[in-house]
Amino acid sequence: MELTDREELIIGQYLSGEITREEAVEEIGTEMVERVDAARDGIKEDVDWGLRRSGSG
Repeated sequence: MELTDREELIIGQYLSGEITREEAVEEIGTEMVERVDAARDGIKEDVDWGLRRSGSG
């Protein structure tokens, strides 16, 4: 799925904390924000797993 420049801007602002989740939902919709949240959570889990793994060697 290709994002518009506006969607990319709003997502960036949301992820950096410049706007709230509610503001992001108003701008790009609940479904898009939920997808962003899921992607962010997945990346965080991967990073946490990698950090735990590299610390166990």
